[in-house]
Amino acid sequence: DLSQEHNLSISGGTEKLQYVLSGSFLDQKGLLRHGTDKFQRYTLNSKITANITDWLKVTLNSKWTREDFQRPTYLTSSFFHNLARKWPVHPAYDPNGFPMDEGEIEQMENGGEQNSQKDYYTNQLHVVIEPIKNWRINLEGSVRTTTQYQHWEVLPVHAYDVNGDPYYTVWDMGYGSYSAGSSRVDEYSWKENYYTTNIYSDYFKQFDNGHYFKVMAGFNAELYKKGGLTGFGTDLITPSVPELNTTQDNKNAYNSASELAIAGFFERINYNYKERYLLEANLRYDGSSRFIGDKRWGLFPSFSVGWNISREEFFKPLSNIIGTLKLRGSWGQLGNNETEIGRAH
Repeated sequence: DLSQEHNLSISGGTEKLQYVLSGSFLDQKGLLRHGTDKFQRYTLNSKITANITDWLKVTLNSKWTREDFQRPTYLTSSFFHNLARKWPVHPAYDPNGFPMDEGEIEQMENGGEQNSQKDYYTNQLHVVIEPIKNWRINLEGSVRTTTQYQHWEVLPVHAYDVNGDPYYTVWDMGYGSYSAGSSRVDEYSWKENYYTTNIYSDYFKQFDNGHYFKVMAGFNAELYKKGGLTGFGTDLITPSVPELNTTQDNKNAYNSASELAIAGFFERINYNYKERYLLEANLRYDGSSRFIGDKRWGLFPSFSVGWNISREEFFKPLSNIIGTLKLRGSWGQLGNNETEIGRAH
């Protein structure tokens, strides 16, 4: 089957206001003849930048993406494993024209579908304030929301005897087998919220004698929340309405939830002299909600020094042969949020 993708972008503006709007659509079909297998993606993006005054600039980014995926529930890695063992010596249809039980065509076409839909929403706001020349204050905030809904079912499938009469057959995916005539419905939904904040300011000064200084200090925070709900049931009243409400047995539901918050203060100093001698020093004070008491916060310094030899006067005769030659050494400590606040050199 053919696949298609379409894109549209519009941009424009004035000296004070600029904008970019874009969108796309992607439609991809699967390679198999039996059952519905397709993926569709939609996107909408926008970026608006406003130079409100000479010292105030605001940028807003918005993004939305939707992904729809549909496939036969039986289309798993085990299906391809079984197919590789049987093709090309196993016929797809019997002499009566019905799908062979071992060919798994019936499972692909009538054994149920899996439908998944994901939505991604992102909004980012960036404000830049420059009270005086070379001094900037940055205010950044971002919200990203991800949602997913997934539904899949196992429906009774038939095989046919030599007389062409149907009978229920086993639904077997290798890792999950269902007895003849059995049915099941699963639904899963989850939502993830991710919030970030960055507030920092920097100032730099370039002197005529070759000295350059830059200082930066700021704060950043992140909050991550996730929750999900899963439900399932077996023995459908009718395969034509495969919903949780129409299952009769083994109904169950459970949920999951998690949350993580991190925050940190940071500062950085940069210095160079005629881009020959380089120095950078950093200091971070980070905390994580994964730890308690005196383990929650940690102080992490780092620094680096460099010598740009290619900027020296004595190196000029070699500049046509070697464009850049620099020596650099560094040392630092970093926190590990995955296990404990530790040190990495």
